[in-house]
Formats: sequence, C-alpha cells, structure tokens
Amino acid sequence: MNEKLNMKSDKYGDQPQMFGCQRATKSHCISAIGVILLVLLYTAMGSIIFVSLEGDHSEYTNIGETAVAASKPYPRNDLENSDIRSRTVDRLWSITEDLNILYKENWTRLAAQEVLHFQETLLNAVKQSQLQQPSTTPLTQPNKWTYASAFLYSLTLITTIGYGGISPSTQWGRVVAVVYALFGIPIVLLYLSAIGEGLSSGIRCVFRKIRLRSKTTNKATPSDMNFSHTTKMNKLPQLYYPGGISHPYQLAKSPSVPISICILILILYMSLGTLLFHKIQEWSVLESFYFCFTALGTIGFGELAPNGQYSQFIASFYILVGMAVVAMCFSLIQTEIILWLRRMGVQDQVLPPNEEISLVSISPKS
Repeated sequence: MNEKLNMKSDKYGDQPQMFGCQRATKSHCISAIGVILLVLLYTAMGSIIFVSLEGDHSEYTNIGETAVAASKPYPRNDLENSDIRSRTVDRLWSITEDLNILYKENWTRLAAQEVLHFQETLLNAVKQSQLQQPSTTPLTQPNKWTYASAFLYSLTLITTIGYGGISPSTQWGRVVAVVYALFGIPIVLLYLSAIGEGLSSGIRCVFRKIRLRSKTTNKATPSDMNFSHTTKMNKLPQLYYPGGISHPYQLAKSPSVPISICILILILYMSLGTLLFHKIQEWSVLESFYFCFTALGTIGFGELAPNGQYSQFIASFYILVGMAVVAMCFSLIQTEIILWLRRMGVQDQVLPPNEEISLVSISPKS
C-alpha cells in the first residue's frame, strides 16, 4: 500500500509519479543536456573567434601606444615641460654661483630643495594634464583578449549583461559581435526556459514530497492516506501548472513553492558568490555582493570585473548557473502568483482563459 502511494502510474499519462511528481523522461533529460552543451560550445566558439580577431590587434595597439609614450616626455606638453626644466636648471646654477666656495653639504641641501620643488611642480602639471584631457587612452589595457576573458565577454554578450571591461576595437570584431549576439540571445533564452523550468519542477516535487511526508507522519498512516487519496482522486479536477505539473491531488496539497523560499534561494546563491569572489579577488564583501547582484540581474555596470583566467572562468560558470537559478525562482513565483489570483477569484480579469501558462481546469476522464 505504501509503495502504491509513493510510486504509481498517472491516470492521465504513462509516466510514473512519486508524490504527485511526474518523472522526467529520457527525451527531456537529453534535451536539457543538449541545451547546456549548446550554450557552452557556442560561448567557446565565440571566445576563439574574438581572440583571433582582437588578440593580435590589442597587442599591436598596446605596443604602439607604449612606444609613442616612451618617445615623448610626460606629461605630453612640451612647452610646459621645457619651462619647468629650464627654471630648475637656472635655480641650480644660481645656487652654484652664490656659493663661492663649494661645500658639499650646503650645495646638496639646497639642490635637494630645488629637486623637491621640481617634483611637486611636475606632479601638479601631471594632474592638470589629466584633468584637461579626460579622454586620453591609458598606456596599457588591464583586460587583454585571452581565451578566459573572451569566454566571459562572449557569455556576457549573449546574456545581455555587457560589463564593458573589454570590447572589440576592430570593424570586423564589431560586426561579428552583432551577428554573434543575434544568434546567441535566442539560444540563451532557450537555455533559461528549459533549465529554469526543469529546476522549478524539481523544487516543486521536493517541496511537495517533504510536505506530504510531514503530514503523513503527523495525521494518518500510509494506508489511510492511500484510501483517502484514491477515493478523492476522481472528485478533483485535473490542473495543469507551469513546469509540467499535472495531477489532481496537487490542488489540495498546494503544488506551489512559497515566494519566501524563492527569495531565500536567491539570497543564498548570491551570498555564496559573495564569499567566493571575496576569496579569489581583492574585493570587499560589499563589492563582491555588488558584482553578483549586477551580474545576475543582467545590469552589468562594468566597474568591477574579475582579473585572471582562473577567476574569469569561475565568473562565467557562476553567471551561467545563476541565471538558470533566477529563471527557476521566477517560474516558482509566477506559479504562486497565479494560484493566489485563483484563490482570490480574479484570474478571469487578469489571465486569458486559453493561456498556456495559466491554470486550466478540466474534468477527469472516466
């Protein structure tokens, strides 16, 4: 009797169910794995393409910029630099003339004062030059086009996060980025829909299993539960929920997961990412949490970006899994809101009767 409660064939389908949860078929598992591999292969292909297009040009740009910078004095204002040097030399010559008899200690002390004054004047000139030329290209680019950074760039491109730490600088690189995003964004949407829906179905099943076990232990024996379940089965209408949940017993046992649980899952995942990036990056706890929130929220300001190949691959994996977790939580919250609207009796005003994601009640088959 207990086995019949836990494992039985669905009256309206051929798949076995456990606690009202339909087991995923092999085709569903294969399709989910296929979508994950498709996203990974597409992102890896993008990293190879962008490295081949932008890697050599980035190195050439850095070498050329460094050579030009080395050939010019800094700051890049020849008249101002020449004036500062000439005044310093004149002062040193005046010190030498004033001292009829050169004593090393006296001349060194006065020359040191002039050199210190020269340094302060030069620093002020550099600051003024930076304020007057805010758009000057830096001498070196901290984020180079490696396979790790290109992989992270490709992932943030098709997920519409767009950090902006690195970006294509060649014409062909920008054209490829547009075409790559046109095909990559639908692939990511398919990934979020498939994986998020599968994870939400699993969470609903686990949550229902825990609830049924607790109620079975506290209120009734397994035989009583089986008897009440089978006698009430035909009296309840069958409901179809988002995520493939379809069983008459689910109405009485609330197939939805509370919104508080969904929010707790999101907080735990972002907290895990906060601790992870706080360890592998020189970021504070607030900066790590800020990075995780902007990444999972697809905001992507870009002022914080992981450095190092190891950290960039970890960030890519964290974003890929995290977006699926966010999609799962949104699906669970959507189901909870729909059930709440049904209990309030206002689903007819806010939901179309033929909408696929809505709760549709049909009479059981005889």
